[in-house]
Amino acid sequence: MEVSPPGDRLGSFFSLNKILAGAADVFRQKGVDASTVEDILLAAGVSRRTFYKAFANKEEVLVALHRELSGLLMSVMRNALEGAKTARERLERCVDVYLLAAQRSGGLMLELQAQALRTGKLAERRKAVLTEMAELVEETSQKENRSLVDPLLVFGVLAGMEAVVRQMMESGRLTDSDMARARRVLVRLAAGALAEPGDDVPPLPVRL
Repeated sequence: MEVSPPGDRLGSFFSLNKILAGAADVFRQKGVDASTVEDILLAAGVSRRTFYKAFANKEEVLVALHRELSGLLMSVMRNALEGAKTARERLERCVDVYLLAAQRSGGLMLELQAQALRTGKLAERRKAVLTEMAELVEETSQKENRSLVDPLLVFGVLAGMEAVVRQMMESGRLTDSDMARARRVLVRLAAGALAEPGDDVPPLPVRL
């Protein structure tokens, strides 16, 4: 078996990351549908030959970008759960991580979500991420001897969280007041759905 020299592998690694970073900027600014491979080449500063050594088309870049960002989100979320003492605190930390990612993405998360709601590889990736999040809820519940919630309920909560953030982002940039409003809604949504008898459930969000 032929093994690539370390220098080649390192170069491929940096080229891949340049392409993903360039694609993120392009998708954020123009949207996925209006973007072209040429746009990504210009933003990434790589040649067409370099691009096609890594990806067959724009759709493969989209899937790879979704995989990288969702993997990072899950890693940060797991770290955020460390040290949380109550079920509500864990939910609040997860909501905070999710909202911060949405705010800092500058519209990229909204674009990825819109594409993932369609059929194809990205829809499969979305399902895989939702499954991983549902497994995280179950893993946490097992550690604390809490009831194992029907995964279908967890999927419903996560899909609801996606919908709330998408609704907020479609109206424009997430301001601090938007973030606070979304946080109240998402914490109530998650805590209310997953609460056991005796749990501390946050107050019902009301129209201001």
